[in-house]
Amino acid sequence: MALITSDAYFKLLAHACKYPFDTCLGLLVGQRGADGSVTVQDVVPVLHSQHQLAMVMHAALAQVDMHYQDSPVSLVGLYQVHDRVDAKLQMDAVARKIAARLRQHNPHAVALVFDSQNLQRTSEPAAALFTPQEKDEWMHMYNGLIPMNLAPITRSQTPLQFTDSDEGSRGQRLSKMLESRSYEQIHDFEEFLADGTSDYLNARFA
Repeated sequence: MALITSDAYFKLLAHACKYPFDTCLGLLVGQRGADGSVTVQDVVPVLHSQHQLAMVMHAALAQVDMHYQDSPVSLVGLYQVHDRVDAKLQMDAVARKIAARLRQHNPHAVALVFDSQNLQRTSEPAAALFTPQEKDEWMHMYNGLIPMNLAPITRSQTPLQFTDSDEGSRGQRLSKMLESRSYEQIHDFEEFLADGTSDYLNARFA
């Protein structure tokens, strides 16, 4: 099972909205529970293009890992947002390469895959959760993201959930972000490498 906070989700969403015609990739930050579940408490947007992919990801993993080394949270996975309308909710070759490197840091890392078009239409978007298997294989766990206010039995059987149940508040937040274009304030690590001033951790993004 994977849980994601609304704040982490909206950073991810902002990254996708800022670059709607690119496939966006980023890192998931959080904690792994004793039962194997993962709680995503923050995300770090990493890149939105294929330019110097290996260099960007290598630098991002090193920087982010160092940033959180004395923190109770750590890297727990990656996210990918497909830009194509016809793209299936699957990890592509790029995501798999990044995931393989991430698993060197955390063998239990997970992957979340979203569709950019769907993200902007609903506060409860379609998503896919992948968990690591042997070698470089991944298991596709589930499509769908549901609020926590469903029946306990249903929640326990659903691997991907929000940590809160306020779907209405998320809907309002989504509308406000799209109308105000506040997503333009989000920065990824690729931008940081280009100008050296962008806050890729997005500490002030709300």
